[in-house]
Amino acid sequence: MKQQLIIAILFLPMLALSQITIGQVDDFEDSTIRFWHTNSTSVITHNIPDGGPLGVGDNFLRFNSTLVNQLQTTNTQQWAGNYISQGVTYISMDVRNPSGSPHVIFLRLVFSNQQEAWSTITAITVLPGEGWKKVTFAIDEASMIRVSGSNSYVNTFSNISQMSILHSQYPAQYSNYIISTLDVDNITAINQASLSLDETKTMNDVVKVVPNPAKNYFQLKGLKKRATMKIFSLTGALVKNNISLNSEDQINIQDLEKGTYIIQMETENKEVYSCKFIKN
Repeated sequence: MKQQLIIAILFLPMLALSQITIGQVDDFEDSTIRFWHTNSTSVITHNIPDGGPLGVGDNFLRFNSTLVNQLQTTNTQQWAGNYISQGVTYISMDVRNPSGSPHVIFLRLVFSNQQEAWSTITAITVLPGEGWKKVTFAIDEASMIRVSGSNSYVNTFSNISQMSILHSQYPAQYSNYIISTLDVDNITAINQASLSLDETKTMNDVVKVVPNPAKNYFQLKGLKKRATMKIFSLTGALVKNNISLNSEDQINIQDLEKGTYIIQMETENKEVYSCKFIKN
């Protein structure tokens, strides 16, 4: 009896971790990886003790991938549970792509329960060298798509067994292969009432590509300071680099193939913006 009681007591913290709640935060200040892990023994998830969004002494989580490993980290403990009853409709976090190579990360969340898996429909682009930025994923039914199984959104999100953070160009249960590194901090469960206006503001609210779609040239309206611009393809390839421009400058894109591209701009005051455009 005594041995059974000890086992039950030891198991209580694990049970407590298995229930999602509004306002919970993984800030990694306890110097652990907070149960986040990768699916490969050759790719290790690290707690980095310095250099998070708050700077010196701010811990954060780092994980990476190679051509034979996926950029994906999963949690089966404190991010499991009943998202419906708890009213969790958004997940926010600070992210950074510190890679020296020009690979764009298309960040998504995937929630799983046995054979069921739902992915965020829209990916958030995390550009190399962009620095720390706060991103917010809506995880209500309208913002998610089933990528495995047949159960309804409500049935699945009433009993989530794991949440994954991963890179994928399209909604999928598992990450695409890419050589890259992702830094993550302050993973937070929130609802619509606690979502700030700053978190919902997109870069397209600040800088707009005109015209968009564009055929031969475009301009960047709303750019108030001189900036340096890079253009990436959706595969992460750097197609134009270190273009110096003002808001009235025309950017020649005649040499680009038709498709969707991502623009990264850094102003002379080190402000970083990003937006998309389509080449016709």
